Amino acid sequence: MAQLPPTLQRALLAGDHSIRARKIAILVAHGVEGQSVAGVHAALLAMGAHPCYVAPRIGPVKTADGVFIDAEASLENEPGFLFDAMVLPDGVTGVQALDRDSHTRAFIRDQHGCGKAILAMPASLALLDAAGVSTTLPSGQPDPGVVIGHDITAFIRAVVRLRHPERHAAPPTH
Repeated sequence: MAQLPPTLQRALLAGDHSIRARKIAILVAHGVEGQSVAGVHAALLAMGAHPCYVAPRIGPVKTADGVFIDAEASLENEPGFLFDAMVLPDGVTGVQALDRDSHTRAFIRDQHGCGKAILAMPASLALLDAAGVSTTLPSGQPDPGVVIGHDITAFIRAVVRLRHPERHAAPPTH
């Protein structure tokens, strides 16, 4: 078996505390706010992650603000558990279009159930609710793996952890 270079061996032993090479789904549909998801896509790409636009159908997505987005994957052909994290978009019309697709809820539940990081822009809170996903832990504390809003820095910190197993911790007994 081939030996890994010493720097890679150290990185694997220490754990790579970055988002480099992480595959991150950015859910989109006709009517999303293109500027916000394109900004997240660019930031993730610049940090070495592999952001992927995922939509109900592969191909061009008409955004509310005219930003060109080309979905590389569909909700059906690449389920949520295949990604390291997920971004849910802003834009009421786009969120409603995602909510109409039966695969969206399963995708969100897969991400949450696997303990993965989620960035939910404000309009997407409706998607979390529809999927039955809580933004709090069983203890009642906010879930550090679910970032609400546009805070890309907090999202990156959540992605670096890779998993958030505290979501499944037993509730405290009194």
